[in-house]
Amino acid sequence: MPKHSRSFVALGLALASAASSAAVYVDLPIADARDHAFVGDTLYVTADTRLHRYDLKGCTPLPPIALDSPPAGIDASANGRWIAVAGQGVSAGKAHFYLVDRDDGGTPRKIEFPAEFYESGTYMVAWTAGDVLSITSSFAGSGWVPLRRYDPHTGAIDQVRGVRQDSMIAASGDGALLALAESNISSGPAFLWNPGTAQYAGGIDLYWFVFEIAADDTANRVVVPTYGGAHVLSREGRNGALAQVGTIGQYASWGPLSVVAPPGGTQFVTADWDWNGTRQGVNIYSARTLALQKRVDNYPFPWSGNGALSQGRLTLSRDARWLAATIAGGVRLYDLANEPIDRILEPGTPPVTTSCGTPHALDAAPPPQDARRFDADGWEVGKRPGDTPGAPLNDFD
Repeated sequence: MPKHSRSFVALGLALASAASSAAVYVDLPIADARDHAFVGDTLYVTADTRLHRYDLKGCTPLPPIALDSPPAGIDASANGRWIAVAGQGVSAGKAHFYLVDRDDGGTPRKIEFPAEFYESGTYMVAWTAGDVLSITSSFAGSGWVPLRRYDPHTGAIDQVRGVRQDSMIAASGDGALLALAESNISSGPAFLWNPGTAQYAGGIDLYWFVFEIAADDTANRVVVPTYGGAHVLSREGRNGALAQVGTIGQYASWGPLSVVAPPGGTQFVTADWDWNGTRQGVNIYSARTLALQKRVDNYPFPWSGNGALSQGRLTLSRDARWLAATIAGGVRLYDLANEPIDRILEPGTPPVTTSCGTPHALDAAPPPQDARRFDADGWEVGKRPGDTPGAPLNDFD
């Protein structure tokens, strides 16, 4: 995830009643892990030339599934039937991705199509409403590639627009919109796209290199990490255009590498890097005030160099129970059952009594978190003439 992974079919929204004093997690040794997806009671991880699997009920690895090319991004449809895996490389002039139909045995099927000029494989996949799959690609050098759309029911695939190589995509929680961050270009375009109608739905140029993106339930909040901090964007009351309302992080110092949004739209979960080694780790922020709510873990994520699908990549399960984070040499699987995070619970869900992870105490408490907020005219809160210096960060909804 940046990457959404949330369900909206459950009937109850609950906030965990107590914060755990120690992070509960288990480290899965999967070399060269790139991306992950939760499907039912299974965690899927793309790495090397295989699709690795971990059983969340039995807390045991499952046999990996062999692929014939290195995989990249992975995403599952909202109903859990379809799993798409991007595939690197071009063979005989054709690019490809893999499609798993869990209603038809679960064996990956290679979907091929003609590669464009210097296209070197697919990079990221994301499902939106109506089982529409969007696909971005890599480029052998520096250039533009197609944004493609695929229908698993008919097998139809088409090109809907051009984007930069290795563009990151993530669906809003309701599946209505696709958030896209165009990589490898200094203007830093980030925008929303309606895959069903193939229409632009608002955007912004951040003038930073961008590489990750996340959207909340309805894409009213979009977060785009950069070396200058994670830009928090809003499209509410602005005719669909995105406008910056805040920043989490500080230029050349610290900030999020990846972001996921729990259901409800009130929080962000981030994987933060910090050159000074004090703010790094997995953190929970308020989506309304950008205040730090909880430090879950202080894993020392390194700066990514404006790249994704490496250490710090996050994926949240649809019920917000599980969080996967790519770390050195593998994936850290967090059990968030007792963290202060918004979760969707079915009526009658029993309390969690067992977990695949074990508690790990934090090394130290985090320092105060510095958030920057902006008003509708672009002034930083507290710095506009007439503002009170140091004004508190009130809810901006």
